[in-house]
Amino acid sequence: MKRAAIGLCVWLGSAPLAGGQLAWAQDNEAQPPGAEAPAEAPAAEPPAAEPPREGEAKTPVEEVQTGQVNKWQDIYIVPRKPVLKRHRIELIPTYNVSMNNSLIQHHGVGGMLNFYLSEAFYIGLEGTYYFEDLLDRYYLVGVNDRVIPSVNHYVWSAMLDFGYVPIHGKFTFFNGGIAHWEVFASLGVGIFQADVIPRDPANAGFTSYLPAGQVSLGSRLWLSRWFGLDIYVKDYLFNDVLEPTQRMPGDAGPNCSTLPGGCASDHAETRFTNDVVFGVGLSFFLPPGFEYKQMR
Repeated sequence: MKRAAIGLCVWLGSAPLAGGQLAWAQDNEAQPPGAEAPAEAPAAEPPAAEPPREGEAKTPVEEVQTGQVNKWQDIYIVPRKPVLKRHRIELIPTYNVSMNNSLIQHHGVGGMLNFYLSEAFYIGLEGTYYFEDLLDRYYLVGVNDRVIPSVNHYVWSAMLDFGYVPIHGKFTFFNGGIAHWEVFASLGVGIFQADVIPRDPANAGFTSYLPAGQVSLGSRLWLSRWFGLDIYVKDYLFNDVLEPTQRMPGDAGPNCSTLPGGCASDHAETRFTNDVVFGVGLSFFLPPGFEYKQMR
């Protein structure tokens, strides 16, 4: 009896193990050697979320503002230049006045005509007509020192200029409109016509033609795509011809070379002169319109 009970217990304990081995053997027989185990069935998808209610949906702009998408502030927009100057003509009527002569002041009206080879470089012509204004100091020097100073009247000047635009900038008016400006510089060569103002009104003056150069620095404020306001400072450099201290009657006439002393211009004094002027101008660009060209 005791042996029968023990045998029953052993049989009951080995039955699940045998069933498992049998199932494993059946699986291995159904699957050929080297084949991968079958993939597990995908998990069931969760139920779809409910659509947003009215007033809860957000536009892409609102999502950017709330920081729920990528940081769009990392994208920078570079605006186009407001004005293109390449292969355009610039016409500038000008007015200038001398700054560094305490005896005579020259006022000049004229113009400049520039052609832009590129956005930064240009070549141009300028011409100026002058009219003088003798200052009170000119007469006071003669009264106080008994010596009348030598002064000349500049009649006109003409220059060939080479210019460069190195700086562009912009600023705002009270956080409103944006104004664009630029800085330009130029070098030039040309000629001046200067007439001697004689100390003695009985003597005639004479004319000299003086090779000259110029150096300038200025700024332009753009008011539209074809119109701007200019201010500049120019320094004209030349050897001025001054009236000699000793003169003879008729030494500036057509037959002065036959006189014993010769012509007054032959005995004139030369002095290196800086004629510094401050000027203003209005820039007109032709043609008024232009087109942007993009690389394909």
